[in-house]
Amino acid sequence: MTVPRDIAYLIFHHFQGDLTDLEQHELQTWLNSDPQHRVFFEQLAENSGWEQDLAIWHRLNNTSKKSQDDQMLLTKVMEKVQAMEEPVQTRKVSALWWYAAAAILLCCFSIYFIVQKGQSDKQDQTLTYKNTEDIKPGKSGARLTLPDGTVIALKSDDQGIQMGEEIQYVNGDRLATTDLTNTKIADNTLLTLEVPVKNFYKIILSDGTQVWVNSGSKLHYPLRFDKNNRVVELEGEAYFEVAKLTSNNAVRGAKPSRIPFLVKTKGQLLEVLGTKFNVTAYPNIKTTKTTLLEGKVVVSAAGYPSKSVLLTPGKQSSFDGNAFQIKEVDVDQAIAWKDGLFYFDGEDAKEAFEQLGKWYDIDIQYIAKEPRVAFFGTIERNKSLKTVVEILQKSGVKLRLEGKADRTRLMIEGE
Repeated sequence: MTVPRDIAYLIFHHFQGDLTDLEQHELQTWLNSDPQHRVFFEQLAENSGWEQDLAIWHRLNNTSKKSQDDQMLLTKVMEKVQAMEEPVQTRKVSALWWYAAAAILLCCFSIYFIVQKGQSDKQDQTLTYKNTEDIKPGKSGARLTLPDGTVIALKSDDQGIQMGEEIQYVNGDRLATTDLTNTKIADNTLLTLEVPVKNFYKIILSDGTQVWVNSGSKLHYPLRFDKNNRVVELEGEAYFEVAKLTSNNAVRGAKPSRIPFLVKTKGQLLEVLGTKFNVTAYPNIKTTKTTLLEGKVVVSAAGYPSKSVLLTPGKQSSFDGNAFQIKEVDVDQAIAWKDGLFYFDGEDAKEAFEQLGKWYDIDIQYIAKEPRVAFFGTIERNKSLKTVVEILQKSGVKLRLEGKADRTRLMIEGE
């Protein structure tokens, strides 16, 4: 898949006249894939400064930069940031050009933030606040509901909890509850790990499978899996690293069969044998997305096993309740939340703001039509809401934070 930074490279070297035949073919394929691509390409030549912009973008992704090059790049980044702080009405920039400008600048902002770290209090802030305070980022935390209805508030621990003869924290600490070894809980009785908004949590299931559960999600699972079946239910988003297990019931001389691992979501069933994948299935979002990193998974419509698709690494399925769509994706983006990052790789503004809503527990409201800016780049999720919103605001989108009835709202006023 051709990603935006690759397009920047191809366009830059096209106008420099030094593309290879293969690269020229790749650029032509991209141009033919969407009429807007060609319009954008043709408008580039009419905008002064595009060569500098694309050169900066290309250099950001060059891992062999020397120290003097780094300093020059940072200077260019600062110039870009300052230019973006000018009033919007003074910038004669087309909406199509913003597609590239937002991408370039968001890539730059991670560097910009590092350079400016610790200096934000000394600078004038352009973000508007009304009856609200800055909001701290989410953290590790969850609630565990036992079969008898007992609810345990789990302590903040990035290593999470582990299932076994008893439930304990991975670091060895015991939960503040009754030792389950002496209680009569059937192995197939479901427990529920609920991760509220502004939280995430990790759990190691009884078979050794590791699951990272994202904000606003629930994982239903048995205390202990039975010998020939492993089934969990997910509401929300989670990343799985499934342990490979084989059955001991194989006929003598025959190859042991692997014990499948099933993940049930709304209207969808995943069957895996040992793999790494991410599932997004929030109840309020129509589409369920499954992204495969390693191994193979079969994704089918619940109750209709014949309506299924086979995923291979690097592919993502989207299921709207009726049909599956398959595409190649950047898998690092799909699991960036697990690694503590917001990773924007071309999402429209709406998807980006939805991520902020879950992580900071805020409401999103559009005053005007949804902005058409596409965001690119990474931002650490351990930053406060104010810091992240200020970074996104540099793309040209007008944003405002407002407090009302003990809730904070992010108001998107347009471009």
